[in-house]
Amino acid sequence: MTDKRFSGKQECGHCGNTAPMEIIGEYSQVRDYDDPRSGLSWEAGPVYEVLVCPACHGVVFRSYYWHDMAIDFSEVEYKVLYPAESSTLTGLPDSIK
Repeated sequence: MTDKRFSGKQECGHCGNTAPMEIIGEYSQVRDYDDPRSGLSWEAGPVYEVLVCPACHGVVFRSYYWHDMAIDFSEVEYKVLYPAESSTLTGLPDSIK
C-alpha cells in the first residue's frame, strides 16, 4: 500500500478553503535531454496533478514545470488549470458580487 501524498497549502477554487490537499493523481511529461557539445544531461517538462479538497471534496487540477537543474526546488510555480479563476466585473457593489 502506498502512502498518501499531500500538496503544500493550496486554495480550493470551489469553496475557497486553503489547506494541504491530497494528491490523487499525477501525469508527468518530463523527458531526458542531452547536450553532446557540453556533455550535460537533464530532465525537464510539465507535470500535472489532481488534488482533492479536504473541505468540499472538490477536484483541483494544476500543473508545474520541472527542471532538475533548477537552483531552488521550493520555488516551483503551480498553475491551477481547473477550476478556472472566477472573473468578477469591476465596479460592482459588494452586495451584488
